[in-house]
Amino acid sequence: MITEKENKKRILTSYERLSEELRELFAQTYPLGYYNAVLPLTKPNGEQIYVVRLETPEVSYLVKVDVKVDDAGDLEEEETDNYDAENEPLEAADQFADDKEDDDSYGDD
Repeated sequence: MITEKENKKRILTSYERLSEELRELFAQTYPLGYYNAVLPLTKPNGEQIYVVRLETPEVSYLVKVDVKVDDAGDLEEEETDNYDAENEPLEAADQFADDKEDDDSYGDD
């Protein structure tokens, strides 16, 4: 016995190639975003892409979406970029430290 799901046409496409009608269906299907619906898919050439399922009565779509994958290398580079700025002396911090040294009776009123 063949079910309706087995008879459906299957199409792999990108979000950019969806018709306006399918984009509306995509927005209705994922009103809060598709973060939890993203599936990794490995192409025959070994390249990994990310897709989201979109179902119509006639067609089962795998919609290719752009995904930024967290990478420790990116994080390390970002931390290095901000390192110099984070370690520069702050005038306000020095002033606060000077004020605190003058007031040794903190909480001893």
